[in-house]
Amino acid sequence: MGLIQRLNETVAANVNAMISKSEDPAKIVDYQYSKLERETAEMKSKTAAVMAEETAIKEQLEKLTAEREKVAKCVEKAVIAGNDDDAKILLEKQNKLDKKIESLEATYVKAQENSKKMKALYSDMSDKLDELEITKEEIKSKVAVAKAQSALSAMNGKNGGSETMATFNRMKKKANDMVRQASALNEIDETVDGKSAESLEKKYSQGMDIEEQLAAIKAKVTENLAESPWL
Repeated sequence: MGLIQRLNETVAANVNAMISKSEDPAKIVDYQYSKLERETAEMKSKTAAVMAEETAIKEQLEKLTAEREKVAKCVEKAVIAGNDDDAKILLEKQNKLDKKIESLEATYVKAQENSKKMKALYSDMSDKLDELEITKEEIKSKVAVAKAQSALSAMNGKNGGSETMATFNRMKKKANDMVRQASALNEIDETVDGKSAESLEKKYSQGMDIEEQLAAIKAKVTENLAESPWL
């Protein structure tokens, strides 16, 4: 199963849970990507181990082959020297080496196949992981846009908008109340001897009452009579 398909199936399987639990899709894809990233790292480690095993078998095969060639030369020398008994002993060792080489060659072929498969799998997983990283970022971007649109819709919506405006109006009223209270406190601070500057200004700017007006007229009449030459 491909990594893209696995991610799609995982996300699809969690859609209902995401809706019911209000889970964040961005967090889901981050989690799944991290999980697949760990799996890819494990695959890389396993691939390296298989490749190392292939190399070890190859080195062992080369060592046995070199030893077999050395024994074969000794057999020829023994035959040339006319030492048939020695040649037989060396031939027995050569035959044993041939069997080991034959068995190891079969093992080496399998190791090569396994190494090739593991490298192909790791390469495929690595490529898919790169593709998933792009897909992950696209999903996260879409989620961010969706959240922003939801927030805007909630602000402009009937209930959400009413609540928002009500909150602002309430805060505006509270601010106005605070300003009025501060003004009242300031007015109290400006009071002198129990009388405010405003009350004193009002008192002395008012016109004279009836008694004051009558007294002023009498004073003016008396003054005029005193100045008249006819009296």
